[in-house]
Amino acid sequence: MREFKNIRIVIFHILAWVGVFTIPELFRPDSPAMPAHIFSLHRFLTFNLPLIAFFYINAYYLIPQILRKKQLYVYISAAIGIMAVILLVNHLLRLEMPPPQRMMHGRGRPGAMGGGMRLFLLFPLLFIWATSTSYRFIVDQLKTDRQNKERENIHLKTELSFLRSQISPHFIFNILNSLVALTRKRPEQVEPVIIQLSQMMRYMLYENDEQKVSIEKEIDYLQNYIDLQRLRFGDSVKVVFTVDNRASDKSIEPMLLIPFIENAFKHGVGLITDPVIEIYLQANAHKLQFSVSNKFNDDDQKDESSGIGLNNVERRLNILYHNRHQLRLMKSEEWFMVELSIELE
Repeated sequence: MREFKNIRIVIFHILAWVGVFTIPELFRPDSPAMPAHIFSLHRFLTFNLPLIAFFYINAYYLIPQILRKKQLYVYISAAIGIMAVILLVNHLLRLEMPPPQRMMHGRGRPGAMGGGMRLFLLFPLLFIWATSTSYRFIVDQLKTDRQNKERENIHLKTELSFLRSQISPHFIFNILNSLVALTRKRPEQVEPVIIQLSQMMRYMLYENDEQKVSIEKEIDYLQNYIDLQRLRFGDSVKVVFTVDNRASDKSIEPMLLIPFIENAFKHGVGLITDPVIEIYLQANAHKLQFSVSNKFNDDDQKDESSGIGLNNVERRLNILYHNRHQLRLMKSEEWFMVELSIELE
């Protein structure tokens, strides 16, 4: 792929030079349809080749090796010196040409080899100097932008991997607390809970490493977690989970929604009268809408892991769905509400 890209660059440069040297001649009023001298060896040696050489010498040596090192006066002196050498060599080569070719290649009178002939090449040299300098700065800027983008992507991937690595211990911490509580209250339910937990752990191990999973798989995972909590709390907590999935072919970041539900069960039960948790998920071809509402008690003490999940998922959303999501966290006297909207690709 890299070799193919290099070949394309070489072809582009060749075509560009052909255009630079032929198009101006074709549009000259006194020029035939295809002037023969454009392709002559003498013209190539005395006119085309010096301009091409100066372009690449300036772009690939003078600027990176001298100008980039803050040696401005040395750079200008070197560029002027090279142009002077090119003009001198051009003048000497033209002296060896017979008078008819001098007129054809120099557009001047026979013997007119003085200042006019030197100026004939000086203006193209100045144009090439400006063009090659602009070319070098544009190439360097594009390279810098690409490197910055690559560094940013590496940084974001590293941060995302770290955020994902936090999910597993945080989730296991919450599940173990649920399992301990269930063992005390309903020991007969421990076996089916462990089976369900193993399914969830399998999802965490194999799907969490994927960049994206189907929305349907994510819904199944949420359903397993909710069923697990229903076994734990029984009828003491009213849980409503409403799903309207019309985007079976769409996918999202794995374990992106579970922190909101974990947070609802963490703070939506306990010292609360008639606890209620309402979860709604709707997805179509263009958008996913997700909301969680739960009663809460300001007097309820937070444990050490509180807040990790929500901060984690907010950062992941900013990385993965930048400018493509809306997240609202709202609190009233008795209710805490989360509303999330994601534009799907």
